Amino acid sequence: MIQVLQEVAAARRILIVCGPAEIDGYKFCLGLESLQIFYQARPDLHSLIRSVTYLIRQARFRPTVGVCWSDMSFLAIHPLGELLDMFHTHEATERHDKVYALLGMSSDALNTANLLPDYKVPWKEVFQQLIKFLLCKQVSVKTWDDKEVAVIKSQGCILGQVSSVEPCSGWGDTQKVCIVSNTSGYIGEWSARLILHTSTKSIQQGDLVYLPRGAIKLTIIRICKYYFAIIMIAVTPPKYIRMGSNDIKWSEILQSVIIFPRKFLLIWDWAKFPERPKNQEEYETLLEADNLVQKQSKTELEHYWEGPAELENMALILKDLGESKEVEERLREVINSYEKMFGKEHIQTLISMANLASTYRNQRRWKEAEELDVQVMETRERVLGAGHPDTLTSMAGLASTYRNQGRWKEAEELDVQVIETRERALRAAPAYRNQGRWKEAEELDVQVIETSSRVLGAEHLDTLTSIANLASTSRNQERWKEADELDVQVVETSSRVLGAEHPITLTSIANLASTFWNQGRWKEAEELFVHAIEIRKRVLGAEHLDTLTSMANLASTFWNQGRWKEAEELDVQVMETRKRVLGAEHPDTLTSMNNLAHAWKSQGRSNEAISLLAKCHELRKKILGSRHPFTHFSFGALNKWRME
Repeated sequence: MIQVLQEVAAARRILIVCGPAEIDGYKFCLGLESLQIFYQARPDLHSLIRSVTYLIRQARFRPTVGVCWSDMSFLAIHPLGELLDMFHTHEATERHDKVYALLGMSSDALNTANLLPDYKVPWKEVFQQLIKFLLCKQVSVKTWDDKEVAVIKSQGCILGQVSSVEPCSGWGDTQKVCIVSNTSGYIGEWSARLILHTSTKSIQQGDLVYLPRGAIKLTIIRICKYYFAIIMIAVTPPKYIRMGSNDIKWSEILQSVIIFPRKFLLIWDWAKFPERPKNQEEYETLLEADNLVQKQSKTELEHYWEGPAELENMALILKDLGESKEVEERLREVINSYEKMFGKEHIQTLISMANLASTYRNQRRWKEAEELDVQVMETRERVLGAGHPDTLTSMAGLASTYRNQGRWKEAEELDVQVIETRERALRAAPAYRNQGRWKEAEELDVQVIETSSRVLGAEHLDTLTSIANLASTSRNQERWKEADELDVQVVETSSRVLGAEHPITLTSIANLASTFWNQGRWKEAEELFVHAIEIRKRVLGAEHLDTLTSMANLASTFWNQGRWKEAEELDVQVMETRKRVLGAEHPDTLTSMNNLAHAWKSQGRSNEAISLLAKCHELRKKILGSRHPFTHFSFGALNKWRME
C-alpha cells in the first residue's frame, strides 16, 4: 500500500520483521541486491522493488528536519513528478492517496499547487490539478473519476531524443539517460546526460524529449499510433547542456525556445503494465482491454480526438522528426478518412493527397509522387479553376517532380505557366490591402508566396516577407489561428536562416506577440515582448525606435492584466525617451502620453490622468488634426473621464 511509503520515508531506522526473525533494513536491501536471478525471472518487479528499497536504504542518511513552505514540513526527497514516476503503480484504498501520500516527500514548493489533501474533491479534479502543476497551467486536461488515465492537449516542441539508457553502478536504482538533438532543430545541435531514478515505465532508446509551452521541465514521451504516451513526466533538466564545445545553462536554453509549432495529444496512463509490449498493436490492445482510450474514442474522448485532423497533425510531427515511413502510413489513413467523410474532390482530401505526394518526393519516389501530383492538379483545376492558388501549387509540385526525373521540358512549361499567373498577382496585393479588401489581398498573397517559394526558395527574404504579409492580412480579418501559424512559420524560419538577432526575426517575434495579444493570451505575449526587448536593447540600443515600440507593447500587456504599476513604469520610461529622441510633439510621444494617462486612470489617479490626456489631446489636434482617429479617441476618453 502506498500509505506505508510515508512511514518508510520519514523513518530514521527501519527493521524488517518476519515472525521471530528480524533484520536491519539496510542489510535487508544488501541481500536483495544479491538476488539477480530473481530479478531476471520477474523483471516486472524490478522497478517496484527498487523504488521501495531506495527509501529503506536512505533512512540512516536522512536529515532529522526537512524543508518548510507555508508552515508545512516536507522531507524533500525528490520532485513530485519523479516520485510519481517511481510509485504511482503502488496500491491505494483511495486513489487520492496516490498523490497525497507523496506530498510530504516532495522537494517542490507545493504552496501554489492546490493539492492539499481533501478527499471531498473528486479524483478527476485532483488529477487535473496535479498535471497542471507538473506541466503548466496552459495544458488542456481530460480525466475521469473511475480511471487513472489523463488525456492532455498542449502546444509544444520536440527538443531531442534518447540515444542510450544505461543502469548506473551501485544499487541499480538509477539510470544514465543520454539525450541528443533531433532533426527538428528548435535549439540547434546539443546533447545532455541525465541521472534519473528507475521509473515504473522504462525509458528506451528512441523515446522523445518534449517541452510543453509554458513548462520549465522536460517530459519523456513515446510515439503511439494516434498519440504520444508519457513515459516520465516533469523531468528535472540538467543544469547545463552541451552545444558544440560549450556548456550552456539550461535556463538560457529555455529562454531561447519561443516556438511551439505543433499540437500534441498525450496520454498519461497509470496502468499496471510497466514495460512496453513487444509491438504497437499489443500496447493498444491493452489500452482497449482496460477501457482507457479506444472504447471511448467516439464518446468521452470526442473533444480530444478529432479524427483525421489529429492524425494529420501527428503526421506533421513525424515529418519534423524525419520519420518518412510513419508519415506515409498516417497520411494514407487520413486520405481514406476524408474521402469517406467529404468525398474525393473535397479541399481537405486534396490537401492531404498533396502532403503525401510531397512525402514521396522527399523519399525520391518520383513515379508515385507524379501520379498523385497529376491527380490533385487535375481535380483542383476542374473544381477550383486553373488560376486558383491551390491549383498553381499543385502545378509547381508536379514541375518539381518532373525536374527531379530529368524531364526538363515538361517542368519548364509548368513553371512558366505558374510564374506568369502569379506575377499578375504581385502588383495587385498591396493595393487591395491598402483598400481594406482583405479577401482579395489574401488570395493574391497566397499566390505571391507560392511564386516566391518556387522561384527564390522557401527561406528567401522575399518569401518570408510575403508570408508575413499574409499573416498581417489574417490579423486584420481577426483570423487569429491562421495568423498565429503563419507568424510561427516566419519566426522559426528566420531564426534558423537569419539568426535570432536579425531585424526580420525580431519583427516576426513582435508580430507573433501581437497576435497573442489580440487573443488575450497575455502571458505568451509578455514572454515574447520581453524576449524582443532584451535582444533589441543589446543589438539596437535602449533608445532605438523598435526597442521603444516593444517596451510600449509590453506595457500594454501589463495594463491588460491589471498590473498597473509595472505598466506605468514602462510607459513613463518610453514617454521620456521618446520626448528626448523624437521630440515632445512627435506622434509616438503623444501615444506614450495617452497610454500613461490610461495607466494612471486605472490606478484611480483621475486628476493626473485627466491633466495628461488633456495635454495629449491638444497636441494631437495641433499635430494630427481634429479629424484624425487618434484625436477623436483622446477627446472621447477625456469627456468621459470629466463626466465621471
